[in-house]
Amino acid sequence: MSFCLTGGIPQDCNEFGAGGIDKIWVAPLDAVASVTLAAGVVTAITMEVGPPAGLFYELIPYQETTVFTESLERAQVSSKFTQTLQALFPIRTTAKREAIMELVNCNCGLVIVHRENTGKLWIWGLTKDKEATLGISFGAQISGGTTGTSGTAISDSNNETLSFEAVSTFKAYEVDSAFDMSTVTA
Repeated sequence: MSFCLTGGIPQDCNEFGAGGIDKIWVAPLDAVASVTLAAGVVTAITMEVGPPAGLFYELIPYQETTVFTESLERAQVSSKFTQTLQALFPIRTTAKREAIMELVNCNCGLVIVHRENTGKLWIWGLTKDKEATLGISFGAQISGGTTGTSGTAISDSNNETLSFEAVSTFKAYEVDSAFDMSTVTA
């Protein structure tokens, strides 16, 4: 007989558990050729070759307002995870406007890696063609929570807020701590 539970959730009292995100990397879904999974952790990310160079672009958000959430929805025997990231970038500029428009026009989807203040990297927005054992997934998209605001008073925030969302049958994967994101970034 096979059982659905094979182990518990370990608790390591020495783990650093600070909240927040300090860096985000975004790439078009079709620029990622494949990922390599070993024991549930991504150990390699292989990018497509050719113009435009399929690289992850680094975004550095205002840390105190950037949050990643992953929620589960169950319907009978199927599960759906919705991954959402919302990040605030201070001061509206033309360069930020142009970058947002590129993200909006990336209709094939996005792959996102984010680094939490624990030092852990997480990747999401992957689809089955990137790794054969993945479940069903749709690439991440820039979503409806994306706004730009000038504020009202002189002391109000002037910023762009970007929201990304992906839907899949699996949670985000951790990226091996030995993996160097600079090998796949612009």
